[in-house]
Amino acid sequence: MTSNAATENSYAGAGFEYDIFVSYSHGIPPPGGRDSDLKIWTHELVKKLGEHIGYSLEDQRQSIRVWYDAELPGNVELTDTLKQRVEQSATLLIIMTRPYLSSDWCEKEREWFEKEIKQRGRGIENVFVVRAMATDNEKWPDFLKDRFGETVLGYPFCNEAEGQGGTPLWLGPANRFQHLCGVY
Repeated sequence: MTSNAATENSYAGAGFEYDIFVSYSHGIPPPGGRDSDLKIWTHELVKKLGEHIGYSLEDQRQSIRVWYDAELPGNVELTDTLKQRVEQSATLLIIMTRPYLSSDWCEKEREWFEKEIKQRGRGIENVFVVRAMATDNEKWPDFLKDRFGETVLGYPFCNEAEGQGGTPLWLGPANRFQHLCGVY
């Protein structure tokens, strides 16, 4: 690992400050200055993930540490801070969306993590993909494909059969967002 932050704060063990780094696109915010539905959903998913993984760990005295940009102060150098957080994380969680695939920031985070896991002698087993909306799998980076060019399965939160025009489950009718995230 290239980071000098060898702490024991992480459930993953010495050498990691964070168990999970969440990489996602904020999406396009609607007029009026509020956050996009995608950003709101991602933050709720991360919150619930941290809570539920904590319940299933054998050693419940130590919870997992998840980092995402909600914890980023407004007065830090963005590039250096994000790169450092990636290097200090054991696992990368990607919230896969069409905006994610077109985001320069998300691409940088992914590349930094790819470099880190190669230096650690690890592979794709340290990357988890939440399929939050249908995407064009051809646009996925090679890092997230197997030797046959197929994308990793990931964890679907959308109906891939509906294609790219389909509505993500978390934005569909009957408040599926609330149901999936347990937010009412």
